[in-house]
Amino acid sequence: MSTVFVESKDGISYIYLNRPEKYNAIDLEMLADLYQVIEQVEMNEDRVVIISGKGAAFSAGGDLTTPTAKAMGFFGLVGTCHQHHTS
Repeated sequence: MSTVFVESKDGISYIYLNRPEKYNAIDLEMLADLYQVIEQVEMNEDRVVIISGKGAAFSAGGDLTTPTAKAMGFFGLVGTCHQHHTS
């Protein structure tokens, strides 16, 4: 199951965070998936982007239950993913 997916309809890209069992808390995998989906959306012709969460919540924020997030903190996790993605 992908942690982020996108649908395009009538000129609108719908990006869905898809970890409802964790209230869409963002971990390293989801962050990497989100970067990929955003790049995909940047390449299409849609002029509107809507980001939503599956399940009961949009997002609980950073998933601080993972060992990496505990060690680095959420913003360190974001920086690491960004560096990995842009290199």
